[in-house]
Amino acid sequence: METVKSLITLEFRSISKGYEFLAKLELPELSFFEITPMAPGKLLAVIGDDENQIKKIWEFAKKSKKNLIDFCFLPKCNREILTALYGQQKPQALDFVGVAQTKTISKSIHAASAILEIETCRLLEIDSGRSLGGASVFYFTMSQGSRKLVEKLLKKHKCDFTFLPREKSVTRRYFQLV
Repeated sequence: METVKSLITLEFRSISKGYEFLAKLELPELSFFEITPMAPGKLLAVIGDDENQIKKIWEFAKKSKKNLIDFCFLPKCNREILTALYGQQKPQALDFVGVAQTKTISKSIHAASAILEIETCRLLEIDSGRSLGGASVFYFTMSQGSRKLVEKLLKKHKCDFTFLPREKSVTRRYFQLV
């Protein structure tokens, strides 16, 4: 994951159309590549590599938009995105834990990437939505001072969200905070 500089997520309308598209990619070995069938009958591909490789995939994907439900292209991918996708992110909890839900994993990754532009925000986890019927949720921690800016960003990205105070027992228990 260290070598991933750019990232693209592609959410296909059907599993078969997704595999058909991916089979047509004529690229050398990629730094990061994951394919996951998801409910209801769609396919998620998460691909990471250097920016030029990902741009080639993006250009090819734009020609197949009719088979895509959603996508996210991050030419400059923050490492926290990948570690949060796999629950490996364990930053110190700040004043609040944020919970944000979107309709697709691509929208969650895009919104989470925007939040990481704020210095006092850290990702905890991005749930790919395998058990959420295609929806996605991400968790992050933030300081009191960044609350209004984060709220504005989440509204812009059409997220359903809430902020949980760190000291509440539900927050400490669920997120295993000390």
